[in-house]
Formats: sequence, structure tokens, C-alpha cells
Amino acid sequence: MTPTEMPPSPGWLSPSRRTGLVLLSLWLAATGWAFGTALTTLTGADRGVLAPMCALPWLLGCIGWAATGRGSDDPSPLPVVGAGASVLAALGVALLGVALGAGTPLPSAATALLAGVVALAVRRTVRERAADLVRIAAGREHERRIQEEGITARATVTGLSGPGLVDDEGRSWAEVDLRWTDVSGVGRAARIRLSFPAYDPPRRGGTATVRYLPDDPLDVRAELHRDGVPQDARPE
Repeated sequence: MTPTEMPPSPGWLSPSRRTGLVLLSLWLAATGWAFGTALTTLTGADRGVLAPMCALPWLLGCIGWAATGRGSDDPSPLPVVGAGASVLAALGVALLGVALGAGTPLPSAATALLAGVVALAVRRTVRERAADLVRIAAGREHERRIQEEGITARATVTGLSGPGLVDDEGRSWAEVDLRWTDVSGVGRAARIRLSFPAYDPPRRGGTATVRYLPDDPLDVRAELHRDGVPQDARPE
């Protein structure tokens, strides 16, 4: 049972990701500008060839923007927008380039509309991510309290469900029924999902150590053990 660290404060994208977004935006704008310029100079069948030629760079740019703009999956960074809104933002940058190249305001109007949609998405994502971080912080604070302020007691295994599959580390899981007496002399019981070496499953009458907060005695953390033998030691 080791103390759990608190999550860092939320932050925006890292400098490398911001640089990536700038470079991808320049790429999309340049591609859009080339497309818009070509539209004003090419006619007929040449325009039909131009669209497929620009589609691939746009697609790659949108995918890159979506991957970079989302940020990391780690709880600490705060992503700017989700994948869908990132694609819209990338298209908006490309359309702005088209407007500059073709000299027409229509793509600019589309860019302004997309910017409004992206702004709403950013606001929603920031709120949701901030709420996630609050929940993460509350959960880790609760775990810290259990580790630092919790009371330990010796519990007895009274039952368990059949162990599940064995993972790559040779461990299995089961729902274990534990019974113990708290500091006020009240008998307590709880069913907890625990991991253990597959070669040494818990047995009725076995023992465990439970840790709980005085104001919430049923929210416990437990460690199975064998008397005098470390839990992960193989039997001789």
C-alpha cells in the first residue's frame, strides 16, 4: 500500500504540440492557397485534375491536426478540442488559404462559421476535462487519506468467487469476502476484488490486512497474505 500522488494542475498543449499545430496550419493554408490560385487560372478538365491532387495533402493535414490538437491521454494536459472539432479547425484553415488564393470571400465566410463551431467545442471540452481532473484529484485525495490516516485491522477470508483468467504476470483476480472488527468493536464485512498469485489463491480462513477510514469503515483497501510468507513468494 503506497501513497498515491496527486495529479498535476491542468495545462494546455505542450510547446512541441503547439509548434506542430502551427506547422500543420501553415501546410494546410499553403495547400488551400495553391488550390485557390489554381482555380482562377485553370479551366475545364484541368480543374478536375486539381481537386484530387489537393485532396491527399488536405486529408493528411486534417489527420495530423486532429492527432496533435487532441493533446495527450495523460490526465494532466488539457486537450484543446476533440478529434471532430480538430478536423473542422483544419478545414477552416485550408478554406482560409483558398479564400486568399482565389480572392473570393465565400471560403472566408465558411472559415468564420467553422471557427464558431470550434470555439463552442473548445469551451465544452475544457469544461468536461476540468470536471474530469476534479474527479481524479478527489479520488487521489481519498486514496491518500486512506494510506496516511487509515486504520489497519486483521481480516479473515470468509468466501470468494472462482478465480478468473491468469494474466501475463501469473496473477489472477477474484471477489473475496472479508470479515473484521473495527476499532469500536463492531463486526464488519465486505466483498473486495483482489489480485493474487495464481499458484496461491486465497482460501477460507485465510487472513488479510484491511485499511479504512474511521468515518467510512466499509470503503476498505486490502492485502491478502499468508502468515510468515510474503504474498508473492513461491512455495518451496
